[in-house]
Amino acid sequence: MLIEKYDKKPKFDKGFTPFYFISYPLYNIQCRSILQKYLNSYDEGVHFNYLMNANNLNIKTYAIYIFNSLHQIYSVEGIKGLYNGLIPMIAYILSKKTIYYFLEKIHFSIQKKKKNKKRKDTYNHKSSVLKYENKFIDEKENTNNFIGDNLNYKVVKYMNFVKEENILVKKKKKKKFFYLSFYHSLYEYISSIVAYPLLNISTKLIIFQDNTKSLFYNLKNITQLTYKIDGVSGFFKGLNNYLIIQSLDKVLNCFLYKLFSSNYSYNKVITIKVVLTTCLNTIIAPYIQYSMLNRSQSQVLGLCKDTSFNEFFSNYPWKSHVSNVTFCLAVTAVQLMIFALIPKDTTKNDDVINEERDE
Repeated sequence: MLIEKYDKKPKFDKGFTPFYFISYPLYNIQCRSILQKYLNSYDEGVHFNYLMNANNLNIKTYAIYIFNSLHQIYSVEGIKGLYNGLIPMIAYILSKKTIYYFLEKIHFSIQKKKKNKKRKDTYNHKSSVLKYENKFIDEKENTNNFIGDNLNYKVVKYMNFVKEENILVKKKKKKKFFYLSFYHSLYEYISSIVAYPLLNISTKLIIFQDNTKSLFYNLKNITQLTYKIDGVSGFFKGLNNYLIIQSLDKVLNCFLYKLFSSNYSYNKVITIKVVLTTCLNTIIAPYIQYSMLNRSQSQVLGLCKDTSFNEFFSNYPWKSHVSNVTFCLAVTAVQLMIFALIPKDTTKNDDVINEERDE
């Protein structure tokens, strides 16, 4: 969410669309291809299907890889194999959005009460000042100081008032959005931390080797095993890396607001954000994958073994990653050049100022 939308009345967003159920098998394949080589020892009676190696894939073979992987999982595990971990993932998204909405609702209610009280105090103050001026003003002196009659005096006075108010509103706008950005980033961190165990369980279910049972049985089993063997801390494994990735999104929001929010509409800024977010995720893909590995590490048989940060990055296919980043940067540069040719929204600042003044 961009900063300028923080001050709007909160609306609940479930966080996903029906298209998510179509794209989830692709996320399933991604997790398996990244984590399968880090699986710890397991019982020989447990069958786990190894997918083809996803490293060094190019654009031509990627579609074939996706199709083969989907067919391979479906033929061995059935349709449920494509949706392992979906239940806790949906629960994670909904709980995170619900907690965030609840905190945002409280914040909005408090701010609304403060604004109403401030508006009432301002109105009372202006009324008292107006009565005082009408009682003691010397109309003859005012008409001598301004060219024309009393009407000209009122026009000049109003123009000066509007000019000073616009300057004040711009200063208040920057200060207000700074605090709003801080508070709502805090709310997102809180909701992410509280709901994180569900994301943790979801990732573990995707790669859990015992796929002979039902989805609900595996969900119950992996939850009990994690608590029994790893303790409560096992549900928060990898939280620090996940929050760092979340922080990068917040930095990107501030960057977009600083550079683009004054000249482009909200929808255009969102489009630019999608482009830059895709590029950013491509650049930090190794760290995202390590975060995924970190939260799936456990002493439970059938999950991932402990792998250090240095060990993971020393074995990472950097040649393929550099190639992907180069291609992504080229595409992003072309898209941003197209956006640079789009005319700026010159009326946006005036609309924001008028909206601030009405409040």
